[in-house]
Amino acid sequence: MTTSKSSIVGDETFTATVSGGKANAEVTFTVSGNGKITNNNSKSYTTKFNSSGSATITVQGVTPFTGTVKLTASGIGAVISKSLNFVILPTSDFVKNLNNDVMNLSKSHCDTKVMPMSSAPSSGIICGSDYLGRGEISFTIPYAEHVKNAYFNITFADNRTDIWINGKSMGSWDTGDADWSVNETINLTQDVLNSNGNMTVKVEKWCRGGCQFYAKIVAQY
Repeated sequence: MTTSKSSIVGDETFTATVSGGKANAEVTFTVSGNGKITNNNSKSYTTKFNSSGSATITVQGVTPFTGTVKLTASGIGAVISKSLNFVILPTSDFVKNLNNDVMNLSKSHCDTKVMPMSSAPSSGIICGSDYLGRGEISFTIPYAEHVKNAYFNITFADNRTDIWINGKSMGSWDTGDADWSVNETINLTQDVLNSNGNMTVKVEKWCRGGCQFYAKIVAQY
């Protein structure tokens, strides 16, 4: 049995699917605990396998939204079960701030020669008066399957800043010697859901002077 979620929050719904059955054969789903089958708003529901040999139901959490929802499928020559626990989500947003320190970028690591982009160090270093640094970090957003909205936001980029998240370019900001303030937001909701919250951020910097940048990844529940 597979489910579209691994845990449940409040009155959320999720689907449960049993595969490998014989087309048109009956299968009975039952739910115990604080949940119900929305196909018929009850604890038990009998349906038939489709032509592909799968049968799916939709389950919803019910008050008091605690404990475990246990699903059982029977009548197919075996009894299959799976349980999902209710979880309590954080009351505040998840925020991961990104800057030179977080990405381990520091010009104190190297000498003053010019370092063109084609000769950039592999990681964690910024070099020279015209210098480039590359940094990479990975982290996990908790309860990712329950995230309702997620986004990347950058507010400051001293000269050129290139950022990738999970291999996808967020953009390249080249502010030159002008105003370094920027304000760009990119939606990441589907990226967080698809990766189950496992995020990898890569940053590349080229600049003169301070070379700082400020950005963040936010997930809202």
